[in-house]
Amino acid sequence: MRWFERQIRRYEHRRWTTDDNRRVQAFHWGLEHLGGASDEPNPGAFVREYARQAMESSREWYAASPATDYRLDRENV
Repeated sequence: MRWFERQIRRYEHRRWTTDDNRRVQAFHWGLEHLGGASDEPNPGAFVREYARQAMESSREWYAASPATDYRLDRENV
């Protein structure tokens, strides 16, 4: 178990023992939010590769297209 997973499990367990309205769930990486599958066989490798690609293409990653949905009326946008 990795450090981050242990921290989350410890936090969730502490919350579960003090709050009647919480349940401990299986750990999920949330890969579906990054374009991956929730049942990815090696989620750590997927996240590392995702981060590597994001770092390599950071200029494109953070690029913003020019805004076209505004008009300038003197000093008011």
